[in-house]
Amino acid sequence: MAAALMLRRLTKNLRMKSFFLKVSLLAGLSLSGFCSVFAQSNVGGVLNTYLKVTSKADLIKDGVYIVAAPIKDTTLIAVMAGPNRIQSNRLFMELSSDSLRNDMLYVNSRHVATIKDDASKFVFELYLRDKSLSNKKPIFYLYDYLFEGFLEANGSESSSGSPNLGIDPIKYDRCEIQILFDNSYQIDFNPEVTKDYAKKLKFYQKKFSCYSKGNSGSIAQLYRKVIPIKMTSAGYSTLCADYAFKMPEGLTGGIVKSDGGTNLIIDYCYPTGSIVPAHTPIILKGAENTYNASVMSVEGNTYEGNYLYATVDTIGYTFVDDGKGSEYKYYKLAKYNNEVGFWWNAEGGGPFKNGKNKAYLALKRNSGVAEVKGFTLEGLEQTGISNATTQENATSTAVYDLNGKLMPQTQTRSLPAGVYIINGKVTILKNNR
Repeated sequence: MAAALMLRRLTKNLRMKSFFLKVSLLAGLSLSGFCSVFAQSNVGGVLNTYLKVTSKADLIKDGVYIVAAPIKDTTLIAVMAGPNRIQSNRLFMELSSDSLRNDMLYVNSRHVATIKDDASKFVFELYLRDKSLSNKKPIFYLYDYLFEGFLEANGSESSSGSPNLGIDPIKYDRCEIQILFDNSYQIDFNPEVTKDYAKKLKFYQKKFSCYSKGNSGSIAQLYRKVIPIKMTSAGYSTLCADYAFKMPEGLTGGIVKSDGGTNLIIDYCYPTGSIVPAHTPIILKGAENTYNASVMSVEGNTYEGNYLYATVDTIGYTFVDDGKGSEYKYYKLAKYNNEVGFWWNAEGGGPFKNGKNKAYLALKRNSGVAEVKGFTLEGLEQTGISNATTQENATSTAVYDLNGKLMPQTQTRSLPAGVYIINGKVTILKNNR
């Protein structure tokens, strides 16, 4: 175990199940790669992924969405941008048809608006808000967080219907939306109003607005922002996402921390349905599959004491960003002898080149303690330390706990039962008194 393992203040009141890491003192590592989840763009940034909304399950409260429609008589796709100067309709950005593949729309993160000034030339992301009471059906609204208002079909209610798509910061009178799950997936405002007025969101004459049923414009559809997570047969992966996301069904996420000084543990504090904050390094557990994790507009809980990191230096090598990166040993999630664990990927536990959005384990060094080359993951709630020396009444002049602290006792018989570093070896002391 890393002798200088730094104890941090542990998270209070965590009740989640944990499973332990067992120490492996094996040399000669054979590492295997784990998948990446973010596609890189040749123009910089990352390719954000947006999944077409085709079911009620795709409507996730506080999720992040965009609106898109094909441009008729072209191979282009219009994606909704910000409001025009008088806020009576929405502008658009053109994408090529190859941006849409199998109901997945890909947009470079550099083309997503971050300020109001981007209204005329960047894609606008919208938040799906639910203002319904807990005992009633969901009532969904599309919230423009840059202009701080809800999209509203505010045209005339006459039979002809005057097209208008505005922003309402307060009232929500004409802001409620529904998706027509009739294979058109059209966005329809004010579903309780049966009169055919301008309430159907379409792309027409180079703008997004609300029109009556008879309008011939292109139907606008909703796309949910997701993080595709591909799990391999190994059953584990690491992730440090650029965005907050909701843990999808079938996956759980955890942090690596100390149990108080005797073991490293994985605490699965992010179960299915919980929200993982942006830039949080975690380990994922789940069956082999591709999971579409919904990006969220709200942040989840952050837990202290995490020994997983994702920081790298300017050329991509693992480096704890506290100015003391050389004081750490670095471990990569990989396989050794068909066992998944955290293993050195460089001589002496030195820095290694890590994939984007991947996490790694970093533990403080201590020259007085043996260099442990890896930690294998055990089954749920099983404990143990493999290939360690077992002693009952051994003596020693160099004893450390698993935090790297030199113990004042010179005789192991005076120590309580537990796990220690004795003369450079991981040692289990049992029945000591």
